[in-house]
Amino acid sequence: MRVERALAKLLELGLICELGRKQVIGRPILYGTTATFLRCFGLDSLDDLPQLPTTEDEAESLNDEQKSLLRERLEKRQQE
Repeated sequence: MRVERALAKLLELGLICELGRKQVIGRPILYGTTATFLRCFGLDSLDDLPQLPTTEDEAESLNDEQKSLLRERLEKRQQE
């Protein structure tokens, strides 16, 4: 997945900034949010963001057919 344009736009708008590089192979750039990001979204801090759902929460919202397909995929991955 290509994200260069999205990152460039977020940087251009001042919503994110480069924080440095992760000390692993490839040294990917680490990004963080800015005060502008917080103001644009009416937040006092990142703690005001809603919690992301857990995998268990997401699995609960699946219907029976989707749960069955997910189980099959997981079992297939374990066998590989």
